[in-house]
Amino acid sequence: MSANPSKTPLGYLHSPTVQVLRMKNTCHAGLVNYCVPAGEARLKALELARDINQKGPLALRMAKRAIDQGVELDTESGLALEWDCYEQLLDTKDRVEGLAAFAERRKPQYKGE
Repeated sequence: MSANPSKTPLGYLHSPTVQVLRMKNTCHAGLVNYCVPAGEARLKALELARDINQKGPLALRMAKRAIDQGVELDTESGLALEWDCYEQLLDTKDRVEGLAAFAERRKPQYKGE
C-alpha cells in the first residue's frame, strides 16, 4: 500500500501511529457512510441534505441539540441529554403524523408541531 496521498485515495484512522486505509476499506469497515469519486462530494452532500430536510423539523432540532451539546459530554450525561430530547418529542403532532404515515405507507406531512 502506498503512503503517498497524491497517488492513492486514502483515509486516515487516528491512533498513536496513524494507519493509512484505502477508502474502499473504510466504507466496508463502516468507518465512513459514503465513498464518492473525486469531485462528486458536493453533489452527494446536497443529496443527503435534501433527504434530511424531508424529516420532521422537531426531530431534526432535537438531533442537532443532542449532537451539538452531547459531543463534549461523558456517556451518562450524553444518554441523559438524548433521553431529554426524545421526551420532548413524545407528545408532538409530528410524532403522531410520522407513526401514522409509516403505518399507512405514505409520506408524512410534518408541520413542526
